Amino acid sequence: MGILGFVLALPTLYDVFQPAPQPIEVLVEELKADSALQILETKQVSKKSSSLLFTFDPNTASESDFVQLGLPIFLAKRIINYRTKGGKFRKATDFAKIYGLRETDFQRLLPYIQLGEIERKEYPKRSYEKKAYTPTVAKTIDLNLADTSDLKRINGIGSVLALRIIKYRNKLGGFANTKQLLEVYGLDSSVVNLALSKFVLQDLNLLKRISINLLSSDSLAKHPYIGRKAAKILTNYRTQHGAYHSKEDILKSKALESDKIERLIPYLEF
Repeated sequence: MGILGFVLALPTLYDVFQPAPQPIEVLVEELKADSALQILETKQVSKKSSSLLFTFDPNTASESDFVQLGLPIFLAKRIINYRTKGGKFRKATDFAKIYGLRETDFQRLLPYIQLGEIERKEYPKRSYEKKAYTPTVAKTIDLNLADTSDLKRINGIGSVLALRIIKYRNKLGGFANTKQLLEVYGLDSSVVNLALSKFVLQDLNLLKRISINLLSSDSLAKHPYIGRKAAKILTNYRTQHGAYHSKEDILKSKALESDKIERLIPYLEF
């Protein structure tokens, strides 16, 4: 009787422990998803391979040339703007100093950079004037384009401090004011004052701006002037009251003090 009962119960036990096969509709949807993913990956590969590589002079190339070389349009405009302001590429490695240019893109384009002769302005000869020899402080290096070797020319700035300055500059999105050097940990005020006589900020368009109305709390928190707590308040206030349109709207959120908002404004995009 026991064996007979076990045999009769066997089909029921099989249904309990054997999972039911997936419906045919689920399998069809999974196949569609896999196919769509393959199409998307194919488009991405074709898009990456659409850029052309050819020799170019960064001092004369057009905006469309940079785009054809695979650079984003905002970066192409930044290069043109840098040249319009008087910037020159005197050696191939100067091209790497363009703010926002990825190292991989620079290495990809480096073999194709061919610099022509840089034009020199001819000035008429003048008779000797004492004022012409008055010593002046040359301010030719943009603080947002300076590399570690440029920074180490300042007495008191070694390799560690030079790297620390560049790291802080990248976190900010570029320096909006030369006095922001005082915010770099370990920099003595006398060293900062010496640096201020050697560097200038020629083009604030090089600043990397953040969209306060689009970024998440985690993304906003990465900026040195915001932090995690303020970022949470900013996003919650944005959800309740709508998008920010001015610094007055940010003041209403009470996420940051007014002086910190003033320092943050150059980096915001409304």
